[in-house]
Amino acid sequence: MEQTYKYSDKLSGLESICKMLGRKKTIIYLWTKVEIMEKIWNLTSLDTFCMGMVIKGAWVYKELPSFNRLNESLKTLLAYYPQLLGRYHEDIKAIVWDDDKLGTIHFEQVDCSGHTTAENPYTLVEKYDLKGFKKGEIESFSASFLSLDDGAAIVIQCAHATMDGYSFYTFAQQWAALTRGETITPMVVDQSLIPSRTALTKEETIERTGQLGWTKIGFGKLFKMLIGLGAMESIKPLVAFELSLEEIERMKSKTGASTNAVLSEFAIKKMLEKLPSRHSFKFIEVANLRGRVCRMPENFMGNFSQPVVIGEFDRDAVTSADLTASVTEAMSQTDTISENLQLTLCSNHYGLPCHYFDASDMNSRKPGTMYINNQLKFRANETDFGTGLPIRVEQSGLADMIKFWQPTAGGPVQIIYAGFAANIISRK
Repeated sequence: MEQTYKYSDKLSGLESICKMLGRKKTIIYLWTKVEIMEKIWNLTSLDTFCMGMVIKGAWVYKELPSFNRLNESLKTLLAYYPQLLGRYHEDIKAIVWDDDKLGTIHFEQVDCSGHTTAENPYTLVEKYDLKGFKKGEIESFSASFLSLDDGAAIVIQCAHATMDGYSFYTFAQQWAALTRGETITPMVVDQSLIPSRTALTKEETIERTGQLGWTKIGFGKLFKMLIGLGAMESIKPLVAFELSLEEIERMKSKTGASTNAVLSEFAIKKMLEKLPSRHSFKFIEVANLRGRVCRMPENFMGNFSQPVVIGEFDRDAVTSADLTASVTEAMSQTDTISENLQLTLCSNHYGLPCHYFDASDMNSRKPGTMYINNQLKFRANETDFGTGLPIRVEQSGLADMIKFWQPTAGGPVQIIYAGFAANIISRK
């Protein structure tokens, strides 16, 4: 994470150096060498893909520790992740900071008198300024402490470019642990662990993606994706089904399948009921790749989750047992997943218009690919700051096609449809 910029030779390079860093620095001359000390968090294409997104969470409690106590534990935690207090610099696609001049911790106390825990906490705080982040005007992290008439809440909002769901919810759990007076094991912030975007040459990347039959993103597919993304932004209402834990256990007992599989079968078949002309479908699932591929440790901090292609299925014949077996098989293909990740980084670096699955076939009016993000594994509802479990946790609001979420520990599981999927489910 720490890098030293060293420029030798002439004074003429100073202007470009300072422009690249986007700030004025004190320059020390030693012989003909100019040395500038900055710390940077380079954004990979996995990060920049999320540049237009905000990841957020809202935890609602009957009570919470004092704001001052939460603030002190947050300061301790952010010392492990100073990139969250740096600022983005477009010229070098990185977050830059100086340990001696770290930005302000954006943790505010909000008096919400007249409001209760029954309300949506997101509506009681200012939205994260994503444009300001992209312009390098604000830091990537912000949080709010809400004092409510009958309780309290914590809202965390971050630039998604700095972390995925695993990192985000682990961060929240570590904050809670420190507030309880416990010690934590910080997440790993060594970016040298990420596969190199130049591990293959452009020619090698083109040849290999061609051999693997990657989808070429021509103008038609690109136009379809852009139209879809634009439409997704305008489709605000979500549609959710709730299943009790007892019902899920009954489904598992009947089929012998996993929780993920029975929920996936339920969610996909609900969609297919509204798509009578669709006789088969592809199934893609978001996977946390830490501890699975590329020797990435299980507790890496940043973005390291990617969609994994599970397979193609017949709508009338597929069962949750089939999905369980297929997910297990797909996730065991670590060499394939590693190669897809490496090729993704390389193809993005070289600007190659290809991808290992057809992304234009997901978020559309007649999707042939079902995309699921199972967020139950994050156990967000078990985040205890020392005053008990939350009454509920609001989901992140990211426009996943289908998402699994459990607001309250021991409570029902929600199957949430967003964007076009929500529109499809709502059809009469």
